[in-house]
Amino acid sequence: MLVLLVVVESFAVLVGSWRGDAGNPAFDGAVGEVTMLSIEGTYRIDDGEWRSADGSSFDAALVGVRSVTVRGRLSCAVPEGERVNLRLSSTSCVVRVNGTEAFSFDGRSGAGPASEPMLGWVGFASSGITESDLVEVELRSASRWSSLGDYELTFRTLNAGDADSLRRAMTQLFFPMFACGAAVLCAGVVLLLVASLGHLIGVPKERGGMLFACYVLLGGVWIIFCFDYVTLFIPHPQFTATVSLLAQDAMPLALVGYVIQRSVGTLRRFARIALAAMAVVEATAIALKTAGVCSLFDANILIVALFVAVEIAVVGAFAVHAVRSRNREMLEAVVVVLPCTVGSLLEALSFLIWGVSTGFALTAGIAVSAAFRFVALYAYARKQAELAERARRAEQELVQSRVAITLSQIQPHFLYNALTTIQYLCTEDPPLAARTVDDFARYLRGNMDSLTNDRPIPFARELDHLRHYTAIEQLRFPQIAVELDVGEERFLLPALTVQPLVENAIRHGLRNRAKGGTVTVSTRSGEGCCLVCVCDNGKGFERALDVPDIADAPPDFAACLDPTRSHIGLSNVAFRVRSMCGGSVSLRSRPGEGCRVTVTIPR
Repeated sequence: MLVLLVVVESFAVLVGSWRGDAGNPAFDGAVGEVTMLSIEGTYRIDDGEWRSADGSSFDAALVGVRSVTVRGRLSCAVPEGERVNLRLSSTSCVVRVNGTEAFSFDGRSGAGPASEPMLGWVGFASSGITESDLVEVELRSASRWSSLGDYELTFRTLNAGDADSLRRAMTQLFFPMFACGAAVLCAGVVLLLVASLGHLIGVPKERGGMLFACYVLLGGVWIIFCFDYVTLFIPHPQFTATVSLLAQDAMPLALVGYVIQRSVGTLRRFARIALAAMAVVEATAIALKTAGVCSLFDANILIVALFVAVEIAVVGAFAVHAVRSRNREMLEAVVVVLPCTVGSLLEALSFLIWGVSTGFALTAGIAVSAAFRFVALYAYARKQAELAERARRAEQELVQSRVAITLSQIQPHFLYNALTTIQYLCTEDPPLAARTVDDFARYLRGNMDSLTNDRPIPFARELDHLRHYTAIEQLRFPQIAVELDVGEERFLLPALTVQPLVENAIRHGLRNRAKGGTVTVSTRSGEGCCLVCVCDNGKGFERALDVPDIADAPPDFAACLDPTRSHIGLSNVAFRVRSMCGGSVSLRSRPGEGCRVTVTIPR
């Protein structure tokens, strides 16, 4: 809600800044070529002593400078009517020629204390300045924060030329910055489309994708709204300053939000608290500007330091957690956010110490982060595609296993034996024959249903199917007993799980024994799971065998131990239990003691 409030307030401030803009006085000059100017003479800091000027560098403290005055002669004459252009950075400006004021600007881009300081170009038409005229340029801070870099920038970029020539010169000089901003902006649009609509073309959604796309978009806006040229194309310095400052403030909010989406536990709670605090600070700053108390530029003296510190703390904690946990997705996210975080730190130091933000460090950081993000997104999409393909293959194998297990239960010899038994009973015991026909029909129906049943079924239903099967088998093998010890039946399992295990016990373990034997089916509740055990006291395998999970064993593991047996049913049961329930099937056998098969079904 706080972030939404910040967005609403930001939109209102942007509209107000456009309407209340004082305009850019750099757009009413004469024609001519841009000529760089310098003043050869003396300078003084604040009200100190005059010193010899050496280019555009001054010997003073980096911060806290309230004014710089340079007095001397221009490096070349400026004919009458030609414009003198000054690039101001939150300073007022007074130009005097031979003691007479030629130009004055209060350093604000609008009216009132909440208007932003001038961050762009201003200028005036020369009345005819010769190389022998005494020119004095006085700059004073127009904000609560001042640094030496603000003043040096103006004297370093002082030039003469009409607005069109200046625009062409700045475009040529800062074209790489503009091109990078446009590229980052396009990258942000692509990331936004991928995050919001990518699922329509098969690209899976990823946590935090939308927030990082917003971060890149904001970064593109911030880069394009470079004060060295933007006011030459958009003659509304109040608006351009507001857009740039809001984008600069919103970027850490989006980045911390991205980290929240990618983090867990205590780190996520810490990042949420940090984001809420940042949103409160930003909302307060916007409210103060709206109320006419303070400009965003003045508020950014605190906001830049605070937001960058929070961003470093959150990203640093995130990186440490990712390294310790060795979480691949978190490590990929760390690689994405580190370049722009380092760029933010360097840019903040540049702004707070030198007063001028070149934009190069953060621009490079955003561009590198966006590139890493595309690489990570490609890797993520490729991984998801592989998982989808693996799931598709597993589904195909599951269908094939259902068909295989069903066909294995309808062997010709079983059908022949069952029908022969029914034929015999029709003469000797017609009522029993009728019941056997019913059992046989229900048994076949259960096998057929398993072909189309792709979900686990209640254990009670599987138990009914088992009863129909054992009723038929015990008519042929009365010496074999099937005992049921059902301690738990409120759980689900794949169809045709228990019956094939009982059939294996009868056919391979007990059928050929003269004295018969017993097959016991028992269920019980375990810790977080249900256990189904099928054990017999038959002859067992020829060698001792302990298999923790048959699904992990080679498909022909049992045949290698006993080539006389076919165990397709056992392998298929294990595969379907794992695929459909996430469970396992274990096997334990001892020669002459029988076998125990345990099916574990997670709750």
